[in-house]
Amino acid sequence: MRYRRIVNRLLIFAAVLCVVSLAYLVYGRYRVSALEAACESALKSEQWAELEISATDWIQWQPDVALPWLYAAEAANRQGDDFRTAYYLYHLPDADPRSPAGLLELSHLQFGNLNQPFAAAATCERILRIPSPPSEANRQLAREAHRRLIFFYTMSRQRGRMIAEARRAIRVGCDVPETFLYLIAADWMSFTNGYDLNARWLQSKPGDEIFLVAQAFHLVRSSALSEESEKVESDGKSRSERVMDELLERFPHNKEVLAYHLDLACFRGNEDRVTKLLTQSPQDSAEDSRFWRFKGWVHQNRQEFAEAETAYLKTLELHSFDGQTLHDLAAICRRNKELQRVEEYQTLAVLGKELMRDCLQMPNTNSLDDDLLQKMILYVEKCGDTLVAQRLRERITKKPANPLLE
Repeated sequence: MRYRRIVNRLLIFAAVLCVVSLAYLVYGRYRVSALEAACESALKSEQWAELEISATDWIQWQPDVALPWLYAAEAANRQGDDFRTAYYLYHLPDADPRSPAGLLELSHLQFGNLNQPFAAAATCERILRIPSPPSEANRQLAREAHRRLIFFYTMSRQRGRMIAEARRAIRVGCDVPETFLYLIAADWMSFTNGYDLNARWLQSKPGDEIFLVAQAFHLVRSSALSEESEKVESDGKSRSERVMDELLERFPHNKEVLAYHLDLACFRGNEDRVTKLLTQSPQDSAEDSRFWRFKGWVHQNRQEFAEAETAYLKTLELHSFDGQTLHDLAAICRRNKELQRVEEYQTLAVLGKELMRDCLQMPNTNSLDDDLLQKMILYVEKCGDTLVAQRLRERITKKPANPLLE
């Protein structure tokens, strides 16, 4: 008897629970519908405070739906609050197909008014991790995310990441014309606004090694055009060299700083300086083509030509567009009387130098015309990079109907 009473009570409790749950579900649907209507009405009438209140109420019911987060972000944006806008956009659910467009707006805020460049790069990476249905709109979003990442890595002199990101964008068909320029010009391209941009980024993270080094890099490259900045003073050093000396003392294992001093030491024929600096290179410099070129130079200077050739070939394996290495390989082949290889490498070196000259004369990176792209195709094909050459050809033969999409 007692057992039956317990069972009956449990059945009654379960029935009540089901009724309450059903009622809550029905009310929830009604509430969401009412809040959605309230958001649409507030948006139409431009009642931004009301829109934010309704959107945040809706979020409590459906946090895994992008629309209320987007409504809340729009309301905060219209009220001039970038931080609240970014908060709402940051919490967009990755599973909702409407989220990537909002996340791209978040990266725009982070690169712009909020001055959070590392967070912006992380947001772009997040966009690219989200599986999206194949469509032209989604391809454009992915293309823009790749473009922003490549630009950030280029301007902040994160060379390895820039090269990897450029190749990733080309591989998945999300490249833009300047993607190929940044890849080919990884070792010699500089920007007149690079110093100011890194100075701004330093405000977000004072003393950051990446931005300090990139700022100095762009300063030195710009100073190369100024006689005053490059004038050698009483200590035998230019102002640019002293700037980089200070950075070497502060960051003795930074690859960009080391590469600057190694280039200079090779140019001056200072083998002892080159070998000393190479001992300071970090472990991951084994994946950086420039350090194999410096190693090859040491061997060549010691007349260890077989070892030099091996190092130079490793350089081209890692980055096939290294013009100096092509020139150095031609010299070794000439010594070995391999005339066909001499012509091959020397022709490539000259072609690369002409391409560099033409690119450096452009007013900006958006000025790549078909003639210059054709020169890139010729150079890239001769360097043996068939994928990059193929994508360049596709870009010329399949021009977009609307140039604004690029």
